[in-house]
Amino acid sequence: MRRVSVLVAVLLALVAAGVASAAAQESTPTAGADRAAFVPVPEECTVAPRSPEDLTGLLATPASGTPAAEPTPPAVPFGAPDGEPADAETAEELTALVRQEWACANADDFPRMLALYTDDLVRRFFPPEALEAFAAEGTPEPVPPAERTALFAVLDVELLGDGQAGAFVVVDTAGDPLPVEVNYYRFVETPDGWLMDDFVCFDEEGGLC
Repeated sequence: MRRVSVLVAVLLALVAAGVASAAAQESTPTAGADRAAFVPVPEECTVAPRSPEDLTGLLATPASGTPAAEPTPPAVPFGAPDGEPADAETAEELTALVRQEWACANADDFPRMLALYTDDLVRRFFPPEALEAFAAEGTPEPVPPAERTALFAVLDVELLGDGQAGAFVVVDTAGDPLPVEVNYYRFVETPDGWLMDDFVCFDEEGGLC
């Protein structure tokens, strides 16, 4: 059975209920401590970074597919691809990959974060001037603790066949007004391990961001 936006709404309701309860007590140290327990800290960002040459080299080769074609947005309500539940080892590996991504985001270390993405994902989501800036930047300064993203859950990890997998990722980013955000991630298996290849985010009504 295909999973549609009803699942997204349920995830939002379940996770937001807990976060909202803590937010109501935000003047107490407990609320901050509760959220902090879900924040991947910058020190967890240990993946080897993409080199400046690798980042600038991506500018010379187009993403796969038809370069002139605009990406087709997913349908709303969103239906995740059918798959089979991932084994425990794969689910753990993909969860660790997502946690590493947000640790690198909280470290403001894009060369390391982009090492977790496929080349096509990097080209699709980052304009050439951003890649040039990432290639030239020096030692990153971690995001201030109050502005770091919390990773609440990686759910419904499934194998989709052809070396692909998918999962729902529940986070709270400082720049989004929602108490939590739900994303759907697509992964591909490579000779060097799993990488992120695509993602979709949802608003509070289960529509696309």
